[in-house]
Amino acid sequence: MKNNTKRTNTVIMIVMMIFILSTTFSFAHKMTVTEIEDGKIQVLYGDGSFPTFGEVVLYTEDYIEVYRGNINEEGIFIIPQEVNAYLLVANDGMGHQARWKIGDNTSNEGTNVIKVIVIAMIFVSVAGLYQIKLKKKANL
Repeated sequence: MKNNTKRTNTVIMIVMMIFILSTTFSFAHKMTVTEIEDGKIQVLYGDGSFPTFGEVVLYTEDYIEVYRGNINEEGIFIIPQEVNAYLLVANDGMGHQARWKIGDNTSNEGTNVIKVIVIAMIFVSVAGLYQIKLKKKANL
């Protein structure tokens, strides 16, 4: 029985580590928005490539949509001069998104480092509680 418990615990820990490591690798396709010149932006992934399809939505300060368009084949989007926008949101249609407050130097690519740490802590806590439960059960 004791040997079986160790094997189960080992399998659980391996599965948890695979999940945690695979979540960390997802940062490879984080999106960013970079202003190339006034009114001209480029949407890029973290590895320097650009989305094959990308939609850009422009909003006012009150988050009212004022313009919607697509990036070109080089990830470039030109903000129309007649549009008075505060926020630009780029979306690749596959769940990657970047927000850029127009005029800032860099985009808020929404890094998920804190989320990954919290998820890892939850998994470790659950594993610890599971271990305590097993020890209590073994002592009975």
